[in-house]
Amino acid sequence: MNNQIFEFINSLAGRSSSLDSLMILFANDLLYVVIFLSFILAISLKRRQGLLNILFTLVIAAIGSVAFKFLFNFQRPFLNQDVNLLITTPSNPSFPSFDTAIAFAAASVIFLYQRLLGFFTIILAILVGISRIFVGVHYPGDILAGAFWGMTAATSSYLLSKRISFNFGGK
Repeated sequence: MNNQIFEFINSLAGRSSSLDSLMILFANDLLYVVIFLSFILAISLKRRQGLLNILFTLVIAAIGSVAFKFLFNFQRPFLNQDVNLLITTPSNPSFPSFDTAIAFAAASVIFLYQRLLGFFTIILAILVGISRIFVGVHYPGDILAGAFWGMTAATSSYLLSKRISFNFGGK
């Protein structure tokens, strides 16, 4: 099923230059929009705790994602089959999707603090994941695992911040 969903989504690549360009943009750059929005939220909260929570979440999501990649060492789709590859080929293992994990970590932190903006950024994170399949560098399972890991990192960090003050005497 993982392969069939990948083939369906990736088969849409190459049919429309406009859609290809949009998905390439999403696959390469949309992650940074989500991260930027998470820092804007932290600044708007005017609390060091929010900023430290976001930083901690992103670090945990990144470290865990890289560790899982080398623990599982799953090959990327373009190494196993013909794909419509639209971006430069990453050389690291595919599982879980690092970009998706970071996007969902940032979006989930936003959601935990501000539901409406969080809902919007979750949609952006979903687009990051779908675009990574579309451009040919991830299977759907990689995306689901990245999303799960990002949300887990955000929720854990958020709950931990409620128990341990990251305030350090400031606001």
